[in-house]
Amino acid sequence: MIMTESISQDHGSESADREPVPSADPTRVIRSEEIFAGERVVMIQHAGERYRLLITRNDRLILQK
Repeated sequence: MIMTESISQDHGSESADREPVPSADPTRVIRSEEIFAGERVVMIQHAGERYRLLITRNDRLILQK
């Protein structure tokens, strides 16, 4: 016997003003605006090394050692 599960999708009923529903994924999300705080380059210290994280002209992120 094969059982199937019906998945209903709600299109457009969620308001933009609502808080996002917490995901089951425990990975912490940090918005880039919080990291950069108006700057285009930040330095990250990791394992005794310094890394440079920057926003390019095309709005991409680059991490350099």
